[in-house]
Amino acid sequence: MIGQNIRFHRLRRFMTQPQLGAAIEVTQQQVQKYEDGLDAISAVRLFQLSRVLGVPLDALVEPLNRNR
Repeated sequence: MIGQNIRFHRLRRFMTQPQLGAAIEVTQQQVQKYEDGLDAISAVRLFQLSRVLGVPLDALVEPLNRNR
């Protein structure tokens, strides 16, 4: 669910995986693993993602409401 939320908010900002990775200092492959739910995401990384994506932290950890 968190990975889906990251992907949703990244696409809303018209960002690519490499752009998001550069912003949080990880590779595009790591962003892909986060979005696919293959790798765990630390609290620090979640905070970085929320800041870069311009959303509150709970927008990444709560079920996605597609009507936002």
